[in-house]
Amino acid sequence: VASSNPATGLFTTFTFTMRTVTRVKDQGSIRIISPRSDYYFGPRLPSAVAEVDLRSPLPPKAGESPTRLPAGTLVPCTVMPPPNLDCTSVLEFDPCIEKEIALAYQAQHPNVPKQDISATEALCVALTSRCEQGLFNEMFECTSTVGTAAGIGEVERGTEIELILAPNVQIKERALFEILVTGYNTRTKPLRLVDAENVQYWHFMTRQADSAKTILDEQSRVVGFALLGVVYVELISPAVPTVSTADNAVQVQIRLETEVQPPAALRLEYPIAFSKEAALEGSAISTGETFPRKTVIRHNENIIEIETQDEPLVRNTLLELTVILTNPSISPSPEENIWRFTTIQLDTTVGSQNQDCNYDVPGFRIFGSFRAPGPKVEPGIVSPAVKNIIGVWFVLESGDLPRTATTSSFMRIYMPPGYTPEPDCGGSDFSLQYTARADIGTEFLFPTTNTYNGLPLGTYCETRVEDGEHFVELTIDGLLEYGFNYAFMFAIRNAELDPLPEENYFLFETRVNDVILHLARQVPSFELEVLRTAVVTPQDTTSQQGVGSTSEYHPIRFDLQSDKYIDGGSQIKITAPQGFLFTCRQKRSYIFEPTDGPDVRKPGSTLVCDEFNVADPTAASTCPNQLPITCQEMLGQQNVILLQIDGGQPLQPNTDFAILLMVMNPEFTPQPNSWRFDVLGPLGQHVDVRDHVQGFDITGTVDTILIADFAYRGQKNRLTVVFLPATIMNQADEGNELVLEAPAEEMYVFPQNCTGFSLDYSSSRFREEQEASFRHYVFPPPGTECLGFDNNTVVIRFPAGAGLLRSNYSLMVDVINPTLPTNSSAASWMFQTRVRNSEIFKIVDANRSVEGFTLSELENNQMEGEEGSASSLGLAAAAVLVWCCVSS
Repeated sequence: VASSNPATGLFTTFTFTMRTVTRVKDQGSIRIISPRSDYYFGPRLPSAVAEVDLRSPLPPKAGESPTRLPAGTLVPCTVMPPPNLDCTSVLEFDPCIEKEIALAYQAQHPNVPKQDISATEALCVALTSRCEQGLFNEMFECTSTVGTAAGIGEVERGTEIELILAPNVQIKERALFEILVTGYNTRTKPLRLVDAENVQYWHFMTRQADSAKTILDEQSRVVGFALLGVVYVELISPAVPTVSTADNAVQVQIRLETEVQPPAALRLEYPIAFSKEAALEGSAISTGETFPRKTVIRHNENIIEIETQDEPLVRNTLLELTVILTNPSISPSPEENIWRFTTIQLDTTVGSQNQDCNYDVPGFRIFGSFRAPGPKVEPGIVSPAVKNIIGVWFVLESGDLPRTATTSSFMRIYMPPGYTPEPDCGGSDFSLQYTARADIGTEFLFPTTNTYNGLPLGTYCETRVEDGEHFVELTIDGLLEYGFNYAFMFAIRNAELDPLPEENYFLFETRVNDVILHLARQVPSFELEVLRTAVVTPQDTTSQQGVGSTSEYHPIRFDLQSDKYIDGGSQIKITAPQGFLFTCRQKRSYIFEPTDGPDVRKPGSTLVCDEFNVADPTAASTCPNQLPITCQEMLGQQNVILLQIDGGQPLQPNTDFAILLMVMNPEFTPQPNSWRFDVLGPLGQHVDVRDHVQGFDITGTVDTILIADFAYRGQKNRLTVVFLPATIMNQADEGNELVLEAPAEEMYVFPQNCTGFSLDYSSSRFREEQEASFRHYVFPPPGTECLGFDNNTVVIRFPAGAGLLRSNYSLMVDVINPTLPTNSSAASWMFQTRVRNSEIFKIVDANRSVEGFTLSELENNQMEGEEGSASSLGLAAAAVLVWCCVSS
């Protein structure tokens, strides 16, 4: 057994060499048991330190051994052949044996008809070819079983590896056989190579393919290799991580596990690609203060030896040195970009001896660059969550991107978070050239003073995802020369939301045989834009099955504004939450001119005009200019409607416009409760979009009767509101409120001190039932507040932990009637129950069409005689209404 990196706990390639005595036939196996349970065979394990970042010049620290897998874990492993293997001297194949037997038989019996052995011969040739190519994974199935550490009174069981021969594959008898398997050394360094308990012996055996796995050959006392201490590499940092750079000062920091007494030496071997053309003197290498003061330094090609005669190389101390290297035109491949460290005890009685080592240290990486100010990415559309054809412009600065018979050249463009490439880079939208495209609303966005080259013919684009990163990979079928302007196009899907500013970048890289050549980490992306204004204002929020709803369909006003030019023939697609039903009946749309009144222009305001005011078709028209549109209901998508702007009526940027559509509400508040608006150009391309526009709550209908006690202009008037909620107000909700709102144009005023306020059950019978059911029950609950604002609104707010059951209630409160003549009988009052606190605002039930009352002029001789009479009439009417509502 040998190890390519024989330090304790480190990743290595094990070489197992054996000579069989007995032939091992197909499906037979080789079993190798290691001395310790923390040996490991298989691929690399996750490291406790940072993983290799291929885009960073700095490699991770090296020397720590990762945590092993749990005992008994089965790990698939890879079998590799040794260099220059003569495969047929070790392995033999059943079809080849059968072919030789058949040929021998035919030679001995020439008169017997020849057997057709072409299929057998073909299989023999195929197996032999795979073997000679070193495809040992097709010759063996490799599995490792993690060992078990010794517990109290238990014997440690070493990790084992089993190699099962594939069908038709045999190992010859007396064959000198060698295989390579990757893994990790044990983390325990024995005092001697073979200690008293024999725990450092390896155990080899070959077995038959029978159910008992009968042992053919066995050797249970195989001496392993000598384990060394570890050279811990803390840092390998280049001063200049760019390609084709001379005199690059590389700082190296290491720690030793074993102190090496003088005479001692540190040997460092770095990748040959970084070496100078000729041997260097010691002046090209400098050591830090913790190194021995008197050293002899030799630097030949890519090997450095630092020898000390008088002082030791101390352990657990940071040793630092700097070496001047020359950067090549591209980083070495990961397999070649390995540094090797060894400490050596010189001139011992048995000769020089290695003490610590680390032959698996990743080296630093170097990168080329793109010429400033690029690369550049320009979008065709900046709306969120839509297809976007982007233009890409770049100029290589640090050398060409080659394409030869022995190299594969790629360009990768990584997306900012949330963005994804379209499948096949957009298919027909992917173009090797960059051109302005009217169908996506783009003009030529890059400087027109440049001459732009397309990507080489034959270049193709693939969409890929690795480690959660979305990117496109372009396989470049030709040479990309440095200093040339290249531009092309492909399609992506924009993110729904802007990434964080520190993450909103594209990343560009070119690769040659999977080694990064050119790198641009932070290529500025673009900010997403949405419709500047998208407001949804319903006339009626009650459920379609709510009693008292004004009609099955009701108007909703949509106020929109885009900062884009919207061409004639464009479409506006409105997607409501599930459950809403659109109709094209009575649709209206308007453009607001600067001369339009402020109330008319304000989103959600009422337009008093014959086209808009469904309730009063005889009202005088004060509407703004109409925007000609056609309307299309979507079959099978009743919550989606498509509006097309007249071809002769384009909208300039920042034009305010409103659309009125008739909509049927759902029965309940939908979830999710958001609307979406898409503005599409005449050819179907996105122009602007707005998603996640907050919808409104679907409310129940609160039956409400409003009674005026003193309906005279300019007088204080005690109102009685008798109401029956459709929905309970949950006492667990904080901020339960009742709201009474007079028509805004009528100038009613509720005093701030809320005079005349009272709230009670309309039925004494219900009060008695509640008091019988709940001891110490008080209604209204203590802490109930009446809040006037010296305007047309009054709010009754319940304390925390209080709500309303579904019952008849009577609310009394004073209002100051308007002085000027009004149209009170035609104007509707509004009454609602709601929840309002710092975190939520939710309408529970509402009635927006509570019938008002008519005000009269008060004569002087009526001041004393009729006030009491009016009060009596009001109370009598209230009593009748209470009886009515309770009875229902």
